[in-house]
Amino acid sequence: MGKEIVGSMEFLDTIVNDATTLGDQIIAEAKSTIQKKLLAADMEIKTIQAEYEQKLESEINAIKHSLENELKMEQRRTELAASDLLIENSINLALSKLQDLSTKPQYENVISNLIKEAVYGIGKTVLFLQISKYEKALVTKEFLQKIEAELKAECGADISITLEEQLNLKQGVVLKDETRRIIFDNQFETRLIRYQSKIRQVIQMQQVG
Repeated sequence: MGKEIVGSMEFLDTIVNDATTLGDQIIAEAKSTIQKKLLAADMEIKTIQAEYEQKLESEINAIKHSLENELKMEQRRTELAASDLLIENSINLALSKLQDLSTKPQYENVISNLIKEAVYGIGKTVLFLQISKYEKALVTKEFLQKIEAELKAECGADISITLEEQLNLKQGVVLKDETRRIIFDNQFETRLIRYQSKIRQVIQMQQVG
């Protein structure tokens, strides 16, 4: 092949071919660089997305847990409110029935047992009794003498029970020692309040069932 003459077609073709080759090489390198950057960017995006999804899931779980706790607390408050209402209704119903019982013959035994329980609770021999209007007709001098005799037979001690005029009490009895410092409150409402925890347990068992 002869020497290429500058300006000949062969020389121009060589320049074009070299330029084309160089251009293809530059383009190929640019594509490779872009491809690497795209892959790196894609990995970074996936990493950020994974971190975001993890954080989002964590936040969602935290919100869910918080809402579940709030719902449990609200449910508990509702149950307690319902229990309190049921207890109040139960006490009122019981008191209403006890008022009706005060007109029945068996009420004598009920009051007698309340007084005896209070006597044993205080543990003194000289006592003063207060009653409500529901016991006024029942608790006579003879009634108290009968209780004193029964107590003497039961425990062997001479018990003195004096009736005090106090009709502002709620249904039931209150017993005091002679110093008036030791008191046994056996009013029915007081007794029922003492049993509130047991009543609540029964109600809660019914709610669970």
